[in-house]
Amino acid sequence: MSISRRNFLTMLAASGASLPGLPSLQAFAHTLSPHSLLSGDTKEQDNTVLVIVRLFGGNDGLNTVVPYTDENYYKARRDRQYDISITPEDALKLPNSSTAGLHPALGSLKTLYDENKVLIVQNVGYAEQDLSHFRSNEIWLTASDPSVYEQSGWLGRFLEARYPDYPRILPEAPFALEMGRSLSRTLAGRNNTTLGVNVNDASFIPQPPTATSAPYGKAAREVEFVRESLRQSNVFLTEIARVWEKEARNRVEYPKHEWSSHLARVARLIAGGMKTRLYLVNTALWDFHHNQLADQAQMLRDLGDAIYAFQRDLEAFGVAKRVVVLTISEFGRRLETTHSGTDHGAASCLFLVGERVNAGIIGSDPDCSNTDADGNIRWQYDFRQIYASLLAQWLGAKPDEISPSALPHAVEQLPLIRGAFATAWRRELSSSVLDVSPICPNPASIQAAVIVNVSALPKSKRNLPLSVLVSDMRGSLIESRAVETSLQEVEVIFDVRLWASGSYIVELELGGMRCTRLLTVMR
Repeated sequence: MSISRRNFLTMLAASGASLPGLPSLQAFAHTLSPHSLLSGDTKEQDNTVLVIVRLFGGNDGLNTVVPYTDENYYKARRDRQYDISITPEDALKLPNSSTAGLHPALGSLKTLYDENKVLIVQNVGYAEQDLSHFRSNEIWLTASDPSVYEQSGWLGRFLEARYPDYPRILPEAPFALEMGRSLSRTLAGRNNTTLGVNVNDASFIPQPPTATSAPYGKAAREVEFVRESLRQSNVFLTEIARVWEKEARNRVEYPKHEWSSHLARVARLIAGGMKTRLYLVNTALWDFHHNQLADQAQMLRDLGDAIYAFQRDLEAFGVAKRVVVLTISEFGRRLETTHSGTDHGAASCLFLVGERVNAGIIGSDPDCSNTDADGNIRWQYDFRQIYASLLAQWLGAKPDEISPSALPHAVEQLPLIRGAFATAWRRELSSSVLDVSPICPNPASIQAAVIVNVSALPKSKRNLPLSVLVSDMRGSLIESRAVETSLQEVEVIFDVRLWASGSYIVELELGGMRCTRLLTVMR
């Protein structure tokens, strides 16, 4: 008897779920422990949940958060035949901005914004934007540099760092659930094929047990692998089904489309006590090359209404304080129109929704008068700053779990979670010892400075030189120098006039102690 790779994968797919990949069959010998890694979570921060809603296709940020006072926006979005702009009269004005408003289809999200439950981050992207859907998605899901082709995902690497005993010790519930028809690279680890489970309509029902007779012949090992995969699948699926039945119905009505129903399932699982803390929801295609005005309006209405229903459902269940929603998309759209649509762009906006987000707007309005060589909006924040901030401020990650585990570089965090930024900042200082101010101004166009306070250092280290290294996001060294530290405070000044637009990693090191900041240069 022989078994082909195709037959093997077909047998595995019969379980109804994509399973955590294990490096060897010996891992299956360990059964579920009653003291599993997730069963003892008692601290508040160990109970938080992150839900990522992925807008595959590249959502147009300019028509999502509209710069309705920018004449350059209207000049570019109105040609002789097509007008895909959002008029100032139609834009939903934001109370803390006199220049930006939401797309008129986002009325439900505007309601949440007015309740201080929405944070908008403007101009999110990365250096050297790849305009391919597939490559840019790889970069967002793996958090890799554009020059690096990484197979593992940022959340997969984070989970491996946080739970190093996996799969020797299995959690009672999967670390992450991805809702939709496939399992993305986000949850793939370096040592495990994936640390998440894909859930669709059929996945809520555990599969019948497979035959119990011992396998034999040349394919014995492969057959046993499939059986153990199915058994492990049933461990997770049985737990999912058990929690699913605890909350027999949602408390609110959701919009009638597929990925809205995914959010409804996530709400029920969270309310039912599922110990899974990471959920990924994949939506429909956001690729507006033609008929953008109508198509994006429908998509944004679906998105806003679904997130609104999800938030209200969580509030009715009494679990809303534990959950934050993040929207991501691989890129924005070009400023100029292509007839009735727009081409692939670069920076865009994203949303965070929840009762504990630092509500409002981070970042300036997109600069429509200063696009890059391809006519794209320049980015202000690297998307990995969002990831690092949520890992630290929402999931309680330690610095080494963020970088180099989840992210290839240390990046400066943004204050995304209300009251948590200072805690994350203190954790960073305690791990690095160096007391370093934020870089100011940041972004910079001519000059920037950072202040290092060395007064708390031992006297034996105060007279050592401060090493300053500046690298671009590809890891290429831009500047290296040593600064004297005879005074209690040392000001380090950067002349950025000859630096290209983009983000740079500033590493400050003194006597084996290190601190990292992110500096953005914009022209």
